[in-house]
Amino acid sequence: MKITCRRITPNLCVVVSEDNVPIEYVDVPAPNWPEHFRDLLLSELGADVRFRVGGETFPAHRCVLAARS
Repeated sequence: MKITCRRITPNLCVVVSEDNVPIEYVDVPAPNWPEHFRDLLLSELGADVRFRVGGETFPAHRCVLAARS
């Protein structure tokens, strides 16, 4: 087996302004993991795995399966 490695060099740019522009803050709600996982479970959008059980197909998300393993 051949293993290939790549080096990634990040490029960071800091912009400093002397203008007195007020900073706008955005309220970010606290995470609600159970609700977010439930939404993924109920949504077929972005499903990347399908299970066939008893002739019926169920869409699933790998991230949810991994989190619940």
